[in-house]
Amino acid sequence: MSSLYELTEDFLTAQEMLFDDEIDTETILNTLDCIDGMIEEKSR
Repeated sequence: MSSLYELTEDFLTAQEMLFDDEIDTETILNTLDCIDGMIEEKSR
């Protein structure tokens, strides 16, 4: 499993992709939700 630091980096990278017109917004939002869930699970 990824560390909280790695998951935070993944979250920030995915968040930056929201400004890329070539990437589907729904896909990015789903990715952000998944990463958020992993961060929440890891922090328990």
